[in-house]
Amino acid sequence: MRPPPPTATNSVVSFLNSGLSRAARRQQVVEITISRPDNSIEMQSSEPGFIRRLQMPEGVSIVQVLPQLPENPENPDATRTFFLYPGGTVPPLGVQLINRRNVQRVVRVDPITGVPRVEAPE
Repeated sequence: MRPPPPTATNSVVSFLNSGLSRAARRQQVVEITISRPDNSIEMQSSEPGFIRRLQMPEGVSIVQVLPQLPENPENPDATRTFFLYPGGTVPPLGVQLINRRNVQRVVRVDPITGVPRVEAPE
């Protein structure tokens, strides 16, 4: 089996990397919003006009946003927001993707290194 198209997982890794880099480089808080219903990830900061959006390509879907929230199991489709603080601890965020062949991958930001990585879901 093949993983979701490399462009999808690589795009998510690149998108998250750019948010982490922007927070550190520009000393700005960066907001990352992951929306299952919209099948997209959005990034914005306090800089006027700075908004970036990554739409998942056709055939690739966001299965879940990690970590799962125990207080909201009845609404797994809730949009989730994470904040990247300059010099702060990276939140333990992850995005699980699935392709048309039902192959899944997780793009997860390592909270220790702050580096996004791709892994097979557990």
